[in-house]
Amino acid sequence: NIIGNRLFDDVYVTENAEAEEKLSSVFKGYNVNFDLYLKDRYYNISSVPLVDANGDVHEILVVIKDISSRKKFEEKLVRTIEK
Repeated sequence: NIIGNRLFDDVYVTENAEAEEKLSSVFKGYNVNFDLYLKDRYYNISSVPLVDANGDVHEILVVIKDISSRKKFEEKLVRTIEK
């Protein structure tokens, strides 16, 4: 259960700061989508603001998808093309 918890507490400091900066912009009304490499895995993080009836953002929706297989395939493809 991560509701109410800090999403990136277990992330390394550098990645944590970058992720929090991007996600904080969601509270300003922006949608974000970025990839994060963490502990030998790749993740795609998408987030949108949840706007109340007054147009204020008090919550955000975050979707995290493990894209490690895709990224590894892309890296292998690039290495093949470079040969």
